[in-house]
Amino acid sequence: WVFDTRLDDQVVENMCGDLTVEGCAIHGGVSGLKICESATANVRFSDISDSKAHGVFVSKQGHIAIEKSHIFRCDTGVLVTDLGSQASLVRNDVELCQQVGVMVDSSSQALFDDNNITRNGVAGVYLSAGSRGVMTSNRVSSNAQVGICIVQGSLASLKNNDLRSNGGRPLVISQSSTDLVEAESNVFDEGVTPFTRSVKDFFSSGPSNSSSKAMNGFHLEMEDSDTVPINSPDAQPTLEPELNGINHEDQDDDESKDEPPCEPEQVETPI
Repeated sequence: WVFDTRLDDQVVENMCGDLTVEGCAIHGGVSGLKICESATANVRFSDISDSKAHGVFVSKQGHIAIEKSHIFRCDTGVLVTDLGSQASLVRNDVELCQQVGVMVDSSSQALFDDNNITRNGVAGVYLSAGSRGVMTSNRVSSNAQVGICIVQGSLASLKNNDLRSNGGRPLVISQSSTDLVEAESNVFDEGVTPFTRSVKDFFSSGPSNSSSKAMNGFHLEMEDSDTVPINSPDAQPTLEPELNGINHEDQDDDESKDEPPCEPEQVETPI
């Protein structure tokens, strides 16, 4: 099946029940595939491309599992947002997106296993606003500014990932997330430091205004204090190294209320 639209709309939208997308090509639209309102979707062997905002957009407790698919030439490849929303990405190619390959935002969660996330315009993976990510055996490379960016109190477990050949840094962690990241057996370029003093060192210009709106909140937490290498004695990781698939323990509602909103930057300077 081929789904194509030139209109400012979703190509495929699921707001209730279960949806299976297999062997399909989804092209164009604001979002190629939108999953929300506690709906679920399984996507396999499909191509999702050329969406103005997101190839895949998951919100409002939507759940999605994407396997062996190709997501490319979108503004953002995959955006997962809102507390209770979950995504599982296994053996996919996410590439050539203008901004970020996969963005996990606003206390949502994602599991990454054996993906290629490459050649994106800003970052390969971006975790923000108290989100959680578990990444194992992924290749996050050749992204223009950074491989993986973790900010705003987000938690992550990183194991056996290849983070070589990214333009700025392979891994950037803000001060508020420093103690919440576990890393083991990841591969970096020889002589390249995986941590930076401040996120703004690599995102000083911010995303363009139009791209910010399309990404539904690409916000960078600017912090001036030094990060602490995650293997140092001062670091106290708290994230369990797995999410039990995408069936995780929900965060407390009270904790979610303390998370700062993720507002888009209003910056006209292009990246």
